[in-house]
Amino acid sequence: MAQHWRVRLGLAPDAQWKACGAGPRPCPKDGVYLAHENCPQTFTEKNRDRPSMLAALGVLGGDGADRDAMRRTLHK
Repeated sequence: MAQHWRVRLGLAPDAQWKACGAGPRPCPKDGVYLAHENCPQTFTEKNRDRPSMLAALGVLGGDGADRDAMRRTLHK
């Protein structure tokens, strides 16, 4: 929607917004979702962040989420 409004305002579409709107990124480590793609230590040093990663499935409906990866993330 934000991209649509940029165009309506005469601004060029934002490439980063387009990439973000394309859906979740592939699971980069061991088939589980990380806190973010630059945090490979999610489950070794910072292992308290599962709820925010699982929100894509539970709160937002999970469109585009890999349900098997979500299951692995929950049980990591």
